[in-house]
Amino acid sequence: MASNTNEQVDVRKIVNKGFTQVEEALNKMKKEPITNKKVVATVTNQKSIENKVKEGLQEFKKIKQLEKKDYRKFEMYANFTDAQDEYHKKWGVITAPLVYMSKDGLTPISSTHKGYFKYPKDEQGNLIEVPTAEAYQKLIPNGTVVLPHEEAHERIDKAINNFNKSNKSSVFGTFKLEDDWEAHRTFTHYWQYLSDKQYDVKKDDTVQFGISFRNGIGTRVSLGGDLYSYRLSCENGAIVRDVKIGSFNIPHIISSQRMLEKLTDSLAYTIENYKKLLDYYKAFNITKLTQSLVDKILKKADLPLKYLPTDILNIRTKKDDKDLEEVEIKLHNKDATFWDLFNGITNPLTRAIEETSESKRLAFNAFSKRTSRLHKAMMPLVTVGSR
Repeated sequence: MASNTNEQVDVRKIVNKGFTQVEEALNKMKKEPITNKKVVATVTNQKSIENKVKEGLQEFKKIKQLEKKDYRKFEMYANFTDAQDEYHKKWGVITAPLVYMSKDGLTPISSTHKGYFKYPKDEQGNLIEVPTAEAYQKLIPNGTVVLPHEEAHERIDKAINNFNKSNKSSVFGTFKLEDDWEAHRTFTHYWQYLSDKQYDVKKDDTVQFGISFRNGIGTRVSLGGDLYSYRLSCENGAIVRDVKIGSFNIPHIISSQRMLEKLTDSLAYTIENYKKLLDYYKAFNITKLTQSLVDKILKKADLPLKYLPTDILNIRTKKDDKDLEEVEIKLHNKDATFWDLFNGITNPLTRAIEETSESKRLAFNAFSKRTSRLHKAMMPLVTVGSR
């Protein structure tokens, strides 16, 4: 960097001197062109000097904050000799024990957990060997077998394609990926596959069915799948997580290959259970609500008030904090059915996961839990012709 008088400034020294001087240098840069080749050459990875100063400033702030809270630095190591690296070359994933150097030599950081590392890949798919500290993601339990999301999706896609090519597709329709979602800071992933087959709950009220697949990495979310329904008239979605209605769960405690085999084996079972869910929806449609039934549903579903339909329910709060125990909820639409209430709730829930504002958006794992709880609260209260 140089001024109009060719005054040379060493950015690295400025960063090391502290907060005030870095801010001054940053302000100075915004006004003056960068012309000194020597200083420009000190900046690596083709980043601008301004970005380097910003990074230095942020790092300086972090260090000062840690010093104020009495955080102290020490070194730890990843034991890659004993690492599980089945998916290292393909997806950049490694799990390894973590150790530190004590007076007794290399000592495990934890007897119950190991480190999960993920190395990035370039546009050509080649691994980028970044520093180990940058590849480190989190601690996970020792017994956890990591199945990378990319590997899970690859196998799901293959299984779905094989199903679509089978003779069963004439009965259940053709499935395709509609959307995918992340949760738990990307350590949980969801994939939604929807069939093009349509079914009538009643006249001019059609639904489609699909599967919501999931996979977690150290998040207590098992590899698995749940039936997913989609109502065309108002574009509402809902998930039912119930083994009686086709859900399957594969804990991350067996080999990754065995997990993927069980995933493929479970696919047809889940799809074939759509009929049970359709029967429940038809029963919802012919079952009228009563105050007693509303009370039972809302108690078990345990939903925030903002998702309850005011065209069916009167909601009176005695306190501004809207504590559920201080709320009076009364059925005012005596003609409303279970199906009306179900869709009156799933509509705002679906809109919430589509919210563009990150601060207002409902996380998909929360949507999944709430719509599943709603199913479980309503299904036992209706009579289905054949289960």
